[in-house]
Amino acid sequence: MAYLESFVRRTKEIELGGKKFKFATLTVRDWAKFKLYIREQREVDAAKRREEILELAEKIQNIDPEKLLDRLQVTVTDEDAEAAIESFDGFGYCCWLSLVHNYPDIKPDEVADMISIDDMGPISEAIISRPEQKKKPKVRR
Repeated sequence: MAYLESFVRRTKEIELGGKKFKFATLTVRDWAKFKLYIREQREVDAAKRREEILELAEKIQNIDPEKLLDRLQVTVTDEDAEAAIESFDGFGYCCWLSLVHNYPDIKPDEVADMISIDDMGPISEAIISRPEQKKKPKVRR
């Protein structure tokens, strides 16, 4: 992987609480980690629901619990990830993914504690790479 030695992440400095932090644009690997994070959160929730469903199926007795459990399969689509980043928890986790490249010891909870709602716009612009829209040439008649 010697070709990555010269790779420099795009970063943007943003001041939070009087201190400047370098936020890195999220990479494909970061987005994959974010989707894994979402999946892990959903699996915890699904495990709780599984127990509730099994108890309920036992009480009702005429329902196949396996059919009910099939409905709890955990998948995370790109659309799910896009929706999750709009939550405070998801946004905070993505901010941590961005900062951990430059601050390896920083914790997700520390990042969430530093960010205010007012900071979300500038941080979002720094960490989420959006394709630039090319201006359409004006047609003269």
